Amino acid sequence: MSDTDDSAQALPRPFAWDRLPEELQLEVLSNLDYFELKEARAISRHIKDLIETDSSFDSRLFRQKPPMWLETGTDIEVHPMIHELGGMVTLPPLIWNCPDQTSNAFDYPAADEFATAPACTYLFVELGTGDPLYVRDPTGITVRLLATKLADFWTTPPSWPHAQAVRQFYGYGQDVEITKWHILCDHNGWAGWRPAQVDEGGGVYLAANRYDS
Repeated sequence: MSDTDDSAQALPRPFAWDRLPEELQLEVLSNLDYFELKEARAISRHIKDLIETDSSFDSRLFRQKPPMWLETGTDIEVHPMIHELGGMVTLPPLIWNCPDQTSNAFDYPAADEFATAPACTYLFVELGTGDPLYVRDPTGITVRLLATKLADFWTTPPSWPHAQAVRQFYGYGQDVEITKWHILCDHNGWAGWRPAQVDEGGGVYLAANRYDS
């Protein structure tokens, strides 16, 4: 084999992906889920640009702005970080990034993505306390906003009848501060969210599953 042949073989071959038409590249990427799309961005600058600029990925990556109106029956996906955090959020909201280490969820760009897909401007959240949480934002409710509202929710007092019921159950006096945490008593094991639904008013209804003991 000549020196010329050896030199040609030593040259790096172009990435086969780059030889595909962009339409085929988009078709391949369209089969990826949220986490796979996030990982795929690290493969090459071109793939990263495709994922970040093509609007076909907006809904899957929770970056599509809320529509003027959500129709009843619309399929609603809840952001993976909201599933990870659950409904019993404290500040700072912590997520597990390895078996023995946590990190602040607000340190990740995903915290500023929309909490649902399609995005919504009104969320009715039922957490099993008898006092629902209402979250509104005309520009769309983000993961950060919902997590903050969830954390605030648990530190506020419940309605007076619920507070009195807690005091009677535990034998607390009127000087003891009651928060919504107390309502759960021993049934405070987070068991996930039910599938989100669109209500007749165009808002999203999100409810917790029954808590574990």
